[in-house]
Amino acid sequence: MNSTLRLSSTYRNCPAGVKFAQLSFLAVLLLTVTACHRSRRPRVATYRPSPYGYATYNTLPPNPGPGGQPLPPGYAPPGSYVPPPSYAPPASYAPAAPQFARVTLVGLLIAPGKTDGTHWDLGGEVSSEDMQRLAFKLAAKEPYVGLAMFVASVTMPATAKPDIVGTAALMTSNGAEQPYNLAKIQDSFTPEWNLSWAHVPLDGRARIHVQCLDMDLVNHDPVGTFELGPEAIRAAMRDGGVYPVAVDGQTSNQILFARISAMAE
Repeated sequence: MNSTLRLSSTYRNCPAGVKFAQLSFLAVLLLTVTACHRSRRPRVATYRPSPYGYATYNTLPPNPGPGGQPLPPGYAPPGSYVPPPSYAPPASYAPAAPQFARVTLVGLLIAPGKTDGTHWDLGGEVSSEDMQRLAFKLAAKEPYVGLAMFVASVTMPATAKPDIVGTAALMTSNGAEQPYNLAKIQDSFTPEWNLSWAHVPLDGRARIHVQCLDMDLVNHDPVGTFELGPEAIRAAMRDGGVYPVAVDGQTSNQILFARISAMAE
């Protein structure tokens, strides 16, 4: 007790300059201890919304109060660069789906013989080996290329090949349009016409109706009738080139593929 009184008396008798120096030292010591304590708190990257339409990133202590929301721990180590989120345009900026397309019937791939195995002309027959190869090629997962090569390799007189004629018409929800005549292609398994329809509606109901005959001197042999539906048109649009559409199931394996193209308008 006496020693305390002596210290208190001594402090009161100190000059003012000494008292100021002692108080300053205590204040600096207190600030240093406080700063060391705060520096031990973990720091995490935080995301702060901005009124200007983009995000700002800061490194703040957890629970920073108003102005910042701490991200989950481990999202970004202290001091690392946190890239801003990538810009994504609003949904309203997405391009609208096309409503119309330009569709072209490029050509067909015809089987080397009729369903009964006979030639299209001259009355001969396709060999049993070739008929087996045809069935094997049709069963492939992606048959078009193999079938095209097979048909080109079949040996027969040129005059035994079909002379293809026919009609093609666009059918929409408003009914069938005036059909186009498919000009005669002489002695060919791969006739081509490049016949186009503009402004074909992509409403899921438009289709192209095709009917083909083998033109003879007297009796014309039916080759096949088929339709190219909206699924085939959209597939051709996705492909972006000349797209083969299997139609063998509609023509008793006499017309194997129709080759078409479709472009959005």
